[in-house]
Amino acid sequence: MRHEPVRRNSATPLYRQARLSILSSITGGDLAPGDKLPSVAKLAAELGINRLTVRRAVEELTREGVLLVRQGAGTFVAEPHRPMPVTISLSPGQLRDHLRYELDAREHDYQDVLLEHSEDDNPDIRRELKMTRGKLCRLDSLLLVGGEPWMLSSSWVSWSLSKTIAENWHERVGPYAALEQKYPDSLLMVWRSFSAEAATVGDAEILDVPAGSPLLVREGLTSDLAGEPILRTRRRARGDRFTFVLRYPRPDEGCQLTPATIVSTGDGDMRAEPSAN
Repeated sequence: MRHEPVRRNSATPLYRQARLSILSSITGGDLAPGDKLPSVAKLAAELGINRLTVRRAVEELTREGVLLVRQGAGTFVAEPHRPMPVTISLSPGQLRDHLRYELDAREHDYQDVLLEHSEDDNPDIRRELKMTRGKLCRLDSLLLVGGEPWMLSSSWVSWSLSKTIAENWHERVGPYAALEQKYPDSLLMVWRSFSAEAATVGDAEILDVPAGSPLLVREGLTSDLAGEPILRTRRRARGDRFTFVLRYPRPDEGCQLTPATIVSTGDGDMRAEPSAN
């Protein structure tokens, strides 16, 4: 395995030089996706630097998704992934399950698994849902794409509605199958926000990424047609699997209030499909 030389008199820190050396071995074809990286001790000897410096370089490349650590097996070159773009229309009031629409369009095999259904008396969420009394419930689910964890979702609703959602949970459309049954006329987006954060230890374990990995966070509030809030969501998506693209409507498209449609595929399955403007 060839290495870029490490220069001790360089202004670039040694661990960054080590990182670039390992990366050049990958981009140069010496190491292919799936190949096992030499041990830290061997890399340190080849580069002429100490093990701690090499370990730091390996940890950085792991956080970046270039390398993948398999417990008990070693460190491997990760398969390259291009994040899937999820296009979101900015027409006000629309409720569209953009993510599942993109997954269906790309014919990905996916399922949204309900992990937990529990009481969670979060005062801020309670205020947003205008719940002055009654139990507040949180439902946590995990989106698996091709068996790989891509996104963690938390949904807050009233306790009575949570029971309906949990009992009618559908692994293709998550909570929306039950919500479409209860609110057949339409559901409206009140607001959506986008941010980024480092994965906590708990989220990282479930999403199978190193703690501190970048996550794309999408939060939102959904109401019924009368404007009464019914669903508060918080989704944490792996930054190496998604990008969000905001689509501005053309002037001739107007600002219509268009709901999502839950479509039967004819084989007992379901998917969420945006309705036409």
